[in-house]
Amino acid sequence: MKKEPSNKIKKQYISAAGLESVFPDDTLDLIDLCYFDANEYMCLAGDDIEVFHIIIKGRCKVMPSSETGKDILLSYLE
Repeated sequence: MKKEPSNKIKKQYISAAGLESVFPDDTLDLIDLCYFDANEYMCLAGDDIEVFHIIIKGRCKVMPSSETGKDILLSYLE
């Protein structure tokens, strides 16, 4: 995962998604814009979640592991 430090780029993504009313300029320093590589995990089952992810661009799979260790695709977000 890479984090984007530029508030200007954060603002561009927020504007493109139409989220200016949700994330006004005074919240930009509180937001982490993150880039994930293909097949990189955002979080794993059992992790303590300390952030709220909003997927602006790309795809995401929601896949818990079964008791047999196999992955089960619950959702595919685009």
